Amino acid sequence: MKCHELELGNEELNAFIARVARGACAVAPGLGQERAQSLIDLVLRTRLRKCAVCAQGADCGCVRPGRHLHDDARELANICAINAADLVGQAGTRAGLETRLASALYDVFSPVIRAGKECLGYKAASRGR
Repeated sequence: MKCHELELGNEELNAFIARVARGACAVAPGLGQERAQSLIDLVLRTRLRKCAVCAQGADCGCVRPGRHLHDDARELANICAINAADLVGQAGTRAGLETRLASALYDVFSPVIRAGKECLGYKAASRGR
């Protein structure tokens, strides 16, 4: 299984989450910065892995433990967009809102989520199942 790496450079995770939330609010002002930030924080932190699914850290061969996702930028943007649209709750415009949110969020995620190598720990764990 491929894992994807979150490459933030010098940007702190909290600052990145706030930036993603601002992008969501630009498309859906009714979401509100605080709710958007809470949502992005929840989704992102629950999807970040110590090292893909193996939780072995650097021992499995992944370069930077703590910044791995199974989702690529588009998948993560879609997950956040669906949840954000639920919070906004604009009946009748949901599909369009989801699409606009996913596009805006993808624009923020795509420069920082990179396809990583296949997670060696995941391969080992899968053989043991």
